[in-house]
Amino acid sequence: MTKLIYLQGADSSVGQEDLIIDKDAADRVKFIRRLAGGKENVISFNAPHSSLDHPGKFSWFQNPVGKYKDRDPRLVMAEIQQSAEFIKKEISRRKLKKFILCGASQGGFMALWLVLNDIIKPEKAVAIVPFYSREFLHAGMNKTTPILWAAAGKDIEIPPNVADTWKYIRSMEAHLDYICDFDSLHGKWTPNFKKMIMEWVKKDRGQY
Repeated sequence: MTKLIYLQGADSSVGQEDLIIDKDAADRVKFIRRLAGGKENVISFNAPHSSLDHPGKFSWFQNPVGKYKDRDPRLVMAEIQQSAEFIKKEISRRKLKKFILCGASQGGFMALWLVLNDIIKPEKAVAIVPFYSREFLHAGMNKTTPILWAAAGKDIEIPPNVADTWKYIRSMEAHLDYICDFDSLHGKWTPNFKKMIMEWVKKDRGQY
């Protein structure tokens, strides 16, 4: 069966996918495993950079928000590129030819960035509640791989502007579909939200 590579969100602890952090975290883990058709089909990657905010935890890059909003964009981009190279090497090491790429939060951004820039070529990609910044996420070379951008309407960490995001996605001219569940939070996904994601993954092509 096709493997699902899951890019965890920022500030994850190593091996977090096997820990029951809280009820919502456990629910997300169960959903990702169900999306993959079983735990044995999930390959979970932890971020390689030490978190500046949370010692002992990790991130794909340091978000240029809050007290880091004036951080040099070149440093952020360097971390994104290092993370991309890390993911590419891990996939190559496993000799995976067919796989689905899925990520949440910062992991969702990395999934978008990797596929749009044609760095890796999954069968399809799913970005759940992805962090994004127009400064770092642009139209890339890959315009054919089906990608789902799944937003949470009650997300207070990454508040979605549905109309603006949809316009932005269309400007990329990529094979990008967009859904938003207005009852989901950044870390708490409703059954309807999970159902929409599941249905999209099972289709040959996204149809939202």
